[in-house]
Amino acid sequence: LDQIKLKGTYLAGDHSISGGVEYEKLDIFNLFVQFAEGEYRFATIDDFANRRASRLQYQNAFTNNKFDGAAAFGYDVMGLFLQDQWRITPDLELQYGLRYERYSTSDKPLQNDNFQSRYGFSNQQTLDGKDLLMPRLGFNWAVADSTVIRGGVGLFGGGTPNVWVSNNYSNNGVIVVSQTITRPASGIEPRLDNVNGFDIPQVVQDAHSGLRGDGNVNALDPSFSIPSAWKYSLGLEHTFDSGWR
Repeated sequence: LDQIKLKGTYLAGDHSISGGVEYEKLDIFNLFVQFAEGEYRFATIDDFANRRASRLQYQNAFTNNKFDGAAAFGYDVMGLFLQDQWRITPDLELQYGLRYERYSTSDKPLQNDNFQSRYGFSNQQTLDGKDLLMPRLGFNWAVADSTVIRGGVGLFGGGTPNVWVSNNYSNNGVIVVSQTITRPASGIEPRLDNVNGFDIPQVVQDAHSGLRGDGNVNALDPSFSIPSAWKYSLGLEHTFDSGWR
């Protein structure tokens, strides 16, 4: 994570005008591949003791190397802000301003043709070009020597959804695929016999490489907006003669 911030303040009579720019560059490597070592289930304690599984769930990169399924991407955030702090009277101060943030990235999830044909839009949507304009207003009013009322309203970014976005890069359906093998009613399933809990049967690994392009997909809605929330506050502060506030 690299960050740069430049800020300046200009005093003009009863006004204190401040503004600046912020730049943030974030590089992410996130490895989260469930069931890469396999998840075995057993119907009974005896089956467990005899290494006779009833089910195997295996999810991994089609190469059978979980590191190939990691999400590796980055994005930049450019922020601009401008605020005026206006001392209207000795007892009343008003703050108002704007903040603007814009996201950019050149990294895209791998294209999944099956997904696009099924749902009508690409899974390569990213945060690139997404932006957010956040107006804010606040005041401080000293209604008496010992009493202050303050409040405000503003739009604030709700935090960057890095985990959600990361899923789009790792769960693109091209790299990470899954198999679920269940013992049939006949009871015959060699892939679930003599399991040791450490190794995935070679026949399962061989089949895995043929599933490329048809795994689960996480995708960003084309109309996705940066999370944000309106926040409102109103408070009163009073200092008593005894010193309590």
